[in-house]
Amino acid sequence: MVAANRLVDELSYPERKLVEFARAMVGGASLVLLDEPTAGLAIEDRQRTVERMRLYIEERALTAIIVEHDMGVIRGMSSRVHVMDAGRVIASGSFSDVIADERVKEAYLG
Repeated sequence: MVAANRLVDELSYPERKLVEFARAMVGGASLVLLDEPTAGLAIEDRQRTVERMRLYIEERALTAIIVEHDMGVIRGMSSRVHVMDAGRVIASGSFSDVIADERVKEAYLG
């Protein structure tokens, strides 16, 4: 049976995460806030979920603010990254620029 014809409680956890995302998008917002959007998903499910969300956001030219600790998710979804420590932005730029920043390394990698 096609997922669209099933009740949400009959869907797998990864499918439910996408339903949550879709519900947030129904109102036609131009800004989406995502807090740990792939929490609890297996690695292969994370990759599929990130790709579907990224494509949706890109196709509609939305702005997304993502709070995430999985750097693979950030790398897959973000064109620009801002890193905060103690409530302050300590680095901004591309993913590769930010992870190379000494302040980020000191704050998060010890």
